[in-house]
Amino acid sequence: MNERRVSFATLFILALKSDRYTHQSSLLKLHVLLLTSGNLFVRLKVECTMSSEANLKKLWESHTLPKAKLPDLKAYLKSVGLPMTGELTAIAKRVEMYMDVKFMDLFVMQDGKKATPFELKPVQLRKIVAQLGMDPTGDKDELHSSLIGHLKSKSKNDAGDGAGKSNSNEPQGVILAKQILEMHSDYPSILSASGINITTDSSVATMRKAYLKLSLLIHPDKLQSAFPDATKAFQCLVNAYERMSQPELFLEEEDDKKKKKVMRSNDGCHRTDIFCPRCKSEWGLPASGVEPYDYNFLMMGLRTYNCALCLFDYGCMTAVHVCPFCKKEFDYHPDDYHRKIKCSNAKCSKHFGFFMFNISERREREYMQEIREKREKILKDKEQLAERERRAQSRQSKTDPHGKEKLFIMNLLDQCPRCGEEMDEDSFDVRFNHLKGCTNKAKIAAYAKRLKEEQEASDAKRKLQEMEEEVQNIQSWEYLGGKTSEMWLLSENQLRKMCESYKLDGTGSKEELIARVVRHRNALDSKRMLTDGGEAGAPPSKKMKITLQDLPKNLESMSLTQLKCVCASFGITPKNTKDRIINQLETLVHGKEQMLQITDGSGKK
Repeated sequence: MNERRVSFATLFILALKSDRYTHQSSLLKLHVLLLTSGNLFVRLKVECTMSSEANLKKLWESHTLPKAKLPDLKAYLKSVGLPMTGELTAIAKRVEMYMDVKFMDLFVMQDGKKATPFELKPVQLRKIVAQLGMDPTGDKDELHSSLIGHLKSKSKNDAGDGAGKSNSNEPQGVILAKQILEMHSDYPSILSASGINITTDSSVATMRKAYLKLSLLIHPDKLQSAFPDATKAFQCLVNAYERMSQPELFLEEEDDKKKKKVMRSNDGCHRTDIFCPRCKSEWGLPASGVEPYDYNFLMMGLRTYNCALCLFDYGCMTAVHVCPFCKKEFDYHPDDYHRKIKCSNAKCSKHFGFFMFNISERREREYMQEIREKREKILKDKEQLAERERRAQSRQSKTDPHGKEKLFIMNLLDQCPRCGEEMDEDSFDVRFNHLKGCTNKAKIAAYAKRLKEEQEASDAKRKLQEMEEEVQNIQSWEYLGGKTSEMWLLSENQLRKMCESYKLDGTGSKEELIARVVRHRNALDSKRMLTDGGEAGAPPSKKMKITLQDLPKNLESMSLTQLKCVCASFGITPKNTKDRIINQLETLVHGKEQMLQITDGSGKK
C-alpha cells in the first residue's frame, strides 16, 4: 500500500507540474482505473478548464478587457491559435480585436469567399489595407487594428441604414448577387465585390480577373434555383465589366461605328520594358532589328514578334510587362494602350500610360496591307488544319484513338504508350510482346497521371495562345477600319459576341452570323442617311460598291465555305459552287464587260 500511495502522490505532483495545469482556477480531476488481472494499471486523466469565454466576453462588452488576468488572456489566445507574446496591454488588445471579429461578424471578401482578418496571409492583409487607403507598413497587430477598425466603422454605418446584415444561412453567391443588384450602376463597386479593388485606372486584365471570380459564384446556372433574380444580377455584372473595360463603346454616339483616328498626347506615358516569357530577354533592343513604332503594333495587339535570343513567338498578352517605376510585373491587355492605368503593386500605385511613337502614313498603309494578307493566310491555314483534324478523327479507333500502339510496334515511338518505358530494342517481336504483356496497373496509372499533367499544361498554354490570337484578330479588324465588308476575317466566337452586342440571335453558322450582322449594320447606316428623293421619309436603297482591293488576295485558294462568308460580308447571296461564286464576285467588281484578250490580228482569239 505504501508503494501505491507513493505512486499516487507522484502522479499528483506530475499533474500539478504539467503544461495543462496553467492556472489556479483550473479544475484537476484524477480518474484511477484498477485492473486486477495479474498486474495493477493506473490511468491518469487530467482535465483543465480555463476561465470561460463568457467571462471575457462580459469584459469585452464593458470595454474593460485590460482588467482581466494575464494568464486568462494568454490561455484564451492559445485556444484560438493566436500569438501570446507581448505585455498585458498588447495581449488584451489582441483578444479585443478577435472578439470584435467573432461577435460583430466582421469579414472581407477574398477570392469571392468570406475571410476574417485573422485568416488572411500577411501579403493579402497588407494589400487589402493599402487598397483601403491606409498605411500598409507595421507589424501584424497594427495591420489588424487598421483593418478591423475600418470594418467596425463600416458595420455601424450599414446597421444605421438597416441594410448591414444578411441571412447567414444564404449561400455566398446569393449574398453577392443581392449586393450587385443593390449597387446596380456603381460599376467599380460591383467588380470590387470580388475582393479585388477595382477603379477606373485598373488594368483590363485585373478587371477581367475580378469579373471571372464573381461570374463563377453568381452564374444563373448555379443560382437559378436558390435566387430567382440571378440572371439580372449576372447581367449587371457583365454590364459593369464591359463599361469599365471599354468605356469608349458607351459614349452618346455609340451607334457610330465608323473608325476614328486616335489622337492623344504622350503626357505621363512611358515606353515600358517588355521581356520574353521564355528566356526573359528584353524585347526591342537595337540588335533585334525592330523599329521604335513596332512598340505601337505590339502593344495594340496587332502582331507578334520572335525573341532575338530563343526565337519564341509571343505577343503583348503573353509577354512579361513591368512597371516603369517599381519594375514589378503587371497584367496587360491591348485595351489598356490608350488609357492610363495604376500599378498593381501596393508599394508603388503610380499612374502611367503607354508611349505612342510617330509613324509615317506610307509605312502605316504598307503595314495595314501586311496585316490584311497575314489575316487571310491565318484564316486559310486554320481551316486546312481543322479539315485535317476532322479526317484524322474519322480514322481513329476506340481502343487506340491516337494510333500510338501501332506506331510503337512499327518502331516509330521510343516509349511504350501504356507504361511509358523506353525501348532500345528495334525488333518487331520484342515490342509486340512487351505491349502484349504490359499489364502493370501501377506503372500504367503513374504514366497516365504524368500524361494528364502534361496535357493540362499543354491545354493551358494553347488556351492562352488562342486567346491572344482572338484578341489580335479583332484588333487587326478594327485597325483596318472595322468595315462590314471585311467581317469574314472575324472568328465565329467574335461574331457571336457582336450579335449579342446588337441584341441579335447568336446561333447558326459563320455565314449566317455575318449575314445577320451585315443586315443590321446596313439598317443602322440607312437610318442616318438622307432620303434619295423618293417617298418621303423612306430610307434609300443601299448598294454596296465592291472594288478589287476589297476582295481577298487568295480568292482562288479559298474554300467554298470561306467564299460564302465573303459574299455574306458584301451582302450578296452566294452561288452554290466555288467557280460560280468567284465569277459572281469578279462580275460585281468589273461589271459584265468582256475582259480584254490578246489576238493574232485577224479577229481570232
